[in-house]
Amino acid sequence: PNAVPQGVFSPQPVGATALLEGSVELRKHLAWGLGGVLFADGAMVGSGAGTLSGDRVSTATPGVGLRYATPFGELRLDAGWQPDKSERLPVLVETTAADGSSQLVRLTTDRLWTSADDANGKRGLRRVTLHFALGHAF
Repeated sequence: PNAVPQGVFSPQPVGATALLEGSVELRKHLAWGLGGVLFADGAMVGSGAGTLSGDRVSTATPGVGLRYATPFGELRLDAGWQPDKSERLPVLVETTAADGSSQLVRLTTDRLWTSADDANGKRGLRRVTLHFALGHAF
């Protein structure tokens, strides 16, 4: 499966029974109604029976932002960074059985997936996501 071109391989989440997510921010007033913020968002999903034990996947993304106080609310500009991440994922392929029905088959070899694969090879500043909004983040 690692020889298959990036465009053919499509990672799909298969679900979980537990989710833990959170955000943390450090805000600082700068001057003239302008403020700055450092933040990190994170999440962990697990396949345990209502717990985050057993098989679990987690990630955290850092970012920075600017805030400007207006009469209508806080104007926000944030930049989040997608960190590099790699993991081995099981590969399922669809085949046709002898009776003509479709069936899913798991390959014995996992595929090494990296976040650059999912982002079409994004590197450097292409891994930055900008968010512009009016109002508090939470």
